Amino acid sequence: KNLPMRKMREAQSQRKDIKNGPQMT
Repeated sequence: KNLPMRKMREAQSQRKDIKNGPQMT
């Protein structure tokens, strides 16, 4: 039950990381 939510949050976290700091990656 918490698998899809965790995967979705991880994908959003990665997207935010790229948008919040593309040079950081």
